[in-house]
Amino acid sequence: MICEAFVKAMKKRGIDIIRLNFFEAGNWAWKLDKEGNTKKPFFHEHIFGRTMDAKKQKWPEAPYLPDRSTGFYDDFKPLNDEDIKCIIEEMETLEKNEKYDKSKWKI
Repeated sequence: MICEAFVKAMKKRGIDIIRLNFFEAGNWAWKLDKEGNTKKPFFHEHIFGRTMDAKKQKWPEAPYLPDRSTGFYDDFKPLNDEDIKCIIEEMETLEKNEKYDKSKWKI
């Protein structure tokens, strides 16, 4: 549902997502904290929205995560409040769809 909402919302915001790629990156939760204890692991997923007009990692190139010291991320911009609001609105709409009826998830 999040992915469907993400694609619909970004299209409304003028960003034509043609593919989503996923990267599960929860391994950092196993690093030691300041007291030398491991952190409690939790689900952590990256969703890469791919566009035909990307300036970096052009479609259909596979996404990768270069080291931060390379400068690769210097001009990246996170989703803004309006982007997030639009995604949430799409999720709220999709929640009403039988496809996403929580009673059928059995979890």
